[in-house]
Amino acid sequence: MTFDPAYAQKVLDEACMAPEGHTIILGAGSSTRLILQQIKGQGRRRIRAILDDDPGLAGGNIHGFPIRLPRDYCSTEVDRVIITSQMHEAALTRRARELFGPEARLVYTFDRDKSLPCQLTDVCRRIQLEWDDGHPDDALWYTADQLHSALGRQLAQSTTWRYGPERQINEFAELRRHLDTLVNWHRSALLNFGCGPYHPLGISLLALVCGAGRTTASDLQPILDPQRTCQAMQDLISRIVLDPKRAFGPQAPARIDLLTRIESVVNLDRLNDGDVPGAVDGEALDYRVESIYETRLSAAAFDVIVSRDVLEHLPDVPQALAILHKLLRPGGVMFLVIDFADHRRYLNPKLYGHWSHLIDTDEPTHLNTNRLRFPQYRPMFDGAGFETIRYEPRSMEPLPCNVKASLAPMYRVMSDQDLAASSAVAVLGKPR
Repeated sequence: MTFDPAYAQKVLDEACMAPEGHTIILGAGSSTRLILQQIKGQGRRRIRAILDDDPGLAGGNIHGFPIRLPRDYCSTEVDRVIITSQMHEAALTRRARELFGPEARLVYTFDRDKSLPCQLTDVCRRIQLEWDDGHPDDALWYTADQLHSALGRQLAQSTTWRYGPERQINEFAELRRHLDTLVNWHRSALLNFGCGPYHPLGISLLALVCGAGRTTASDLQPILDPQRTCQAMQDLISRIVLDPKRAFGPQAPARIDLLTRIESVVNLDRLNDGDVPGAVDGEALDYRVESIYETRLSAAAFDVIVSRDVLEHLPDVPQALAILHKLLRPGGVMFLVIDFADHRRYLNPKLYGHWSHLIDTDEPTHLNTNRLRFPQYRPMFDGAGFETIRYEPRSMEPLPCNVKASLAPMYRVMSDQDLAASSAVAVLGKPR
């Protein structure tokens, strides 16, 4: 179910027509950012604050609304809680009841009855409740198994399943297609910049098995769910060992060599316990939470830097490129995938195109995408001191008729070809 701004506006307006009350939003994720960007009028007037358990967000704000930790907020004053995220609806609902009790009114900015994520959550909850001490009757386990099997097949085909082994394998295969003629993987050092909080060590593990000596993965967020991340690592390891040629091509190492290499950097027993720090060799599989602008990484520390769908979110791309150039060793290479699209289209592709945020440039963008286009990056690569080995569109989506005339003036002068590039791949080198 995609984001419906009209439904969200209606729900919030109705909630704020009630007698005077104290209203907060629970959760400072992308859904909240999009809601507060889109919603106008009285639907915003009674919102006092955004509460989130992430201490790294406390003290910030979203479109003028302060973000606070629940423990620092007077919960007895709250009588209305807005929940914006379908993805985390169950966890946020449970957290709202913990914080504010059964009396607080919960307001959802999406139709829960029509929301497939909510329906699936309810099904999973019912299965858990009806499971009989680990010994379900045949009908229950058979039905649960059907659900498990059907969803497993669908997830395996999805390019957006961030915990899936296929996504990690496909992304690493694309990386190798571009870099294998340029990189000697043996004992190399790799940085995965902006690895994400879901499966942060997947690319790192594949690089180590391929011969790298050590890896670092960095992101602004801590690991979202350590237990689930460990399960994802288990799935990836199983796929690597069971089908090494799928993961590493026809020249893949023998299974016994793969397993030996994996066990040299991953404690499989601790991985099974859901303990990420205890399960991995922190030198070989380093994970750190930090901003690129405040990095503590050493200069000239890496032979390979990888960044996928990150640069479009940075407020100062030239500064970030200068820092990445400093981190790369002379002779090293950097692989980038850049997504130029208006990220609202991933929530509602019928309402937004990849070009939508180029029309009203006074409006804040969803997830702070920076509106830079394909031709604007090449001069920044040069300015940071990189040699551009390859820079080409990864996907082309021509603008619909008459859209170009509605773009902001700075984009109307760009060629149709440049505006059609909705993503790109870049391979950059640091001269020796």
